[in-house]
Amino acid sequence: MPHLEEVLQRLYDCELNVTITMLWDGGFDFALISYMEWNEASTPLDDLESFVDPKPRITSSPWHHCQVATDLAEAIHKAAVEKYPVYAQTWGRPN
Repeated sequence: MPHLEEVLQRLYDCELNVTITMLWDGGFDFALISYMEWNEASTPLDDLESFVDPKPRITSSPWHHCQVATDLAEAIHKAAVEKYPVYAQTWGRPN
């Protein structure tokens, strides 16, 4: 599996966005969107609040979660392969 900096560079080279957030006690959340798209995509906090006050969602949440940093590169890579054919064509095959 490539290192995080390699995965981020691959996304950049494919002109794809990623937003990564973290809290010291909550792990890492990421979405393959620009932070400028939060109004359309909601935030990880909105997902958490949906457990307390569920509301129907038109689209599925773009947010993914990793508990530890060592899982972040692989999780971002797998999400990009699933979502973006341009990324999958170039980087989806095993190294």
